[in-house]
Amino acid sequence: MIVNPTRFEHVTRFAPLGVRFLDSVTDRLVSDGLHVRLFQASEPERAQELLVNRANVFFTYRLPGYPGLEWADGNAEFWQSPPNKSQFTIEVIDRYRRYLPLRTAVEAPRRDLIGITLFPSPAYAVPAGMAAIRADLVVVTAAGDRGAPAAWARLEAVVPGRPPRQVIGVADEAGRATIIFGYPEPAARPLSSPWDSIAQPLTNVFRLAEQEWTIDIAAFYTPRAAVSMVPELNDIQTQRPATLWTTPTLHTPLTSTELKFGVETVMYTTGGAVLLLTADSSP
Repeated sequence: MIVNPTRFEHVTRFAPLGVRFLDSVTDRLVSDGLHVRLFQASEPERAQELLVNRANVFFTYRLPGYPGLEWADGNAEFWQSPPNKSQFTIEVIDRYRRYLPLRTAVEAPRRDLIGITLFPSPAYAVPAGMAAIRADLVVVTAAGDRGAPAAWARLEAVVPGRPPRQVIGVADEAGRATIIFGYPEPAARPLSSPWDSIAQPLTNVFRLAEQEWTIDIAAFYTPRAAVSMVPELNDIQTQRPATLWTTPTLHTPLTSTELKFGVETVMYTTGGAVLLLTADSSP
């Protein structure tokens, strides 16, 4: 006997916003330990926590100000004349303190996924085979007077290679900056004669423990009246150029640092444990 199968109702819920977070060190998606909230700037007290699926996408069904949108079809016809977008704020805080917290403005509803890069905190465990450059950044005036830590300052390092790579590190609220990246390619040992490559074929490359590189460094910092515990991503990205100093007399700018394989580099101003920074005074 053939029995006709019972057809149950198929219900689909529409998510008008999806966000993915990228680890800037490993270039991998991350979701574990992240607390992600969505709210309108005018009503932060009504923030909602985003859900996360197995594809590491944080999402919400219920977008503030759009009642019933979760039951929309979300098909191609829907996106031909979608609802007007509104601006929201996404806030992410890592419960494990591997990444720096941040906020960023987004528009929704939207069809595409939003990608947000997370920067390592000083507590981030450096993966094996990767390099780390650290600095405790402190603001100093042109007269030499020291001020507060350079909270949320941005450092950019140029790693030599073919082609060179630019990597970014961001200081936390206490001015502690961390840049983590893969080591540059080993340098070749100059051959003293053509016979060296035949007699000792392995001597044309230095041992890894002997490898050293020069890394160019640039700083960006904009002073603010109050230090937020959760910075705005746009504020981090739009900071003005700043000057790092090799000496406390502010005579010699620091524009590069030496990196040795297997050893973390700590940058500092001569005679102290911190790296002095002068903010650009131009508007």
